[in-house]
Amino acid sequence: MPTTYRIPSRTELATHLEHLVGRSVRVQEDRRVDLDRAVFVVYVDDDGRPATVCACDVDLACYSGAALSMIPASVARESVLSLCLTDSLRENFTEVANILAGVFNGAGMPHVRLGGVYVRAADLPEGARELAETGEGPDLEVAIEGYGTGHVSIRTTPR
Repeated sequence: MPTTYRIPSRTELATHLEHLVGRSVRVQEDRRVDLDRAVFVVYVDDDGRPATVCACDVDLACYSGAALSMIPASVARESVLSLCLTDSLRENFTEVANILAGVFNGAGMPHVRLGGVYVRAADLPEGARELAETGEGPDLEVAIEGYGTGHVSIRTTPR
């Protein structure tokens, strides 16, 4: 039987992001992220194996990365329009992903930690692409007040 990893509720995700960026955040169910255009966050188990994969659109990576350090929303929007995650936004988004690892951990559940952030699917570690394609989890829209709206598909091992 495969190990089951924790997926946070929409409320937990919104609350953690609000505390992190200091702005109102709304999270609701939406559509699956296009994996061919995704920025991937890979959380790994204690043995370094992919446990949970979050496929984010460039919008969410840019807006959350900008909001973390109060980079102007206009800079984030320019990056979104060019479909380019700048080095500073990527660094900030990696920090967002690292801090959000906490919402994927819980009492009695296997521990996960950030394994990496990947801007190309070709760079994903073994097993992560398959997990992103076949794993179970929600497809969410995340709106950050004053910045914009992005999407994330959270996938973990099937139950």
